[in-house]
Order: sequence, then structure tokens, then C-alpha cells
Amino acid sequence: MHCLATLSDEEHAFRLDVRAFLARELDPALAAADDRQRSFVAHHERGNRWIDRLRPRRWHAGLWPREHGGAGLTPMQNYILQYEQGLAGAPAPPPMGLAYVGPTLIRYGTAAQKSRFLPPLLDGQDHWCQGFSEPGAGSDLARVATFAARHGARYVINGSKIWTTDAHHANRIFLLLRTRRDDSREAMSFFLVDMKTRGVSVRPIRMLTGDHEFNQVFFDDVEVSEEDRLGEEGQGWAIARFLLEIERGSFVFS
Repeated sequence: MHCLATLSDEEHAFRLDVRAFLARELDPALAAADDRQRSFVAHHERGNRWIDRLRPRRWHAGLWPREHGGAGLTPMQNYILQYEQGLAGAPAPPPMGLAYVGPTLIRYGTAAQKSRFLPPLLDGQDHWCQGFSEPGAGSDLARVATFAARHGARYVINGSKIWTTDAHHANRIFLLLRTRRDDSREAMSFFLVDMKTRGVSVRPIRMLTGDHEFNQVFFDDVEVSEEDRLGEEGQGWAIARFLLEIERGSFVFS
């Protein structure tokens, strides 16, 4: 039996509220344009236009706790919200920032990092991309080789990431890097980097159709602060696993 067949009265009322919102706010032309899209990747401009409609109700960050600027929805309410948007044909928001980085920062970030990164993410000022896959390693994260050499309170990053979705739109990137020169998972750390930092460059990867959604990102002596590291040195593998749990839909705030 479909789980929506057993809604409580409160959940049913929430579903009706979502439907009324969609009937009022979802432009049919916006839904039709998304319907014609060839790619499975969320369209950057349309997705962000839809986020602007969701933002006043905090539904763009439905599962985020209220104290961090989210809607504080229950898992069922968030499921209803996503389900009804899908039925109505609403554009899919780009997931890297709100869906992936936000919850990861809430779990692992310091108070200073939360104050620095969460508000511009919620307000639509920051757009994120994911720096996991690498040339020669693909999505095998255990083979990540891009290296961040520590010099006091600074790190210098060298290497590259590939198949980076929307890197040409993003102003920030989250990275899984090595901070020790060995092959262990404990040698990996997690960083949050400004794409405008000197030494960061983006090269487009064009598909046979001519579409441009993926990129290769290069890091040539990119200097960052230890304040750009999320979690402790050596905690990168655990943080990346947490983020991937979100990506696979198996995480909710508790």
C-alpha cells in the first residue's frame, strides 16, 4: 500500500496546503520547460527560479532544523512536499548546496563555519559543486590523489577533479582531498573552497549533444586556510560517507 494512503489528519492537511501552494506558485511554462529537458541533471536557472518560490516558506530547506533556517519538516512532510512537486512537474532544485552541503555543515561544522556558510546558501548567494571524482580514479573515492599540503595554518592544494556538475555556475566547491601521503582513508580530509581562489580553473566537458553540464576543475597551488577544512584532519572519509548517505536518500535529521 502507498504510504500516502495512511496519512494522519495533520499530514493530509499539509498535503492540501502543498497542493494549493503549487497551484498558485508553479508557472505552467516553467513546468513545461523542465518537461522538455533532455538531461537528468537539474537545470541551474530553472531550479533556482523555483527555489525562489519555495524560500519564503523555507521549503527549499525542508528537513533543515528551524534553528539553522530550515522548515523543520518531519520526514513524512518532506516526502509529501517532494512527491507533490514531482506530480506537478516542478523543476528539480540543484542539490549540491541545500541538500548535501547544508546538512553536512550542520552535522560537522563549527559555529563559525555555520555562520559563514549557511546564511548565503539559504539566501541563494552561494552555489556549490562537488569535488569527489578524479581522473584515473573515477568515482572510486579510495583512490583520491588531489593533495593538500599543510604549511602552518594554511594548506596548498594541487590536483584536479572531473565530471564536476555545474562547476561553471558554482562559486564554491566541497572537496575530498589527501592531507597525508599514504593510501589510507585516514589520510583524507574535507575542504570547502571558494572557486574564485587563485589557482582554481574550470575546463568544460561537452557531450556529443553539445550540452555542457560537466567540467574538470584544476587546483594549481591553491592556498586555503585551516578554517576552510570541515572536521578534523583525517575525518574526510567519514564526512564524505555522511554526505553520500544524503545523496542516496538514507539520511534524515534526528
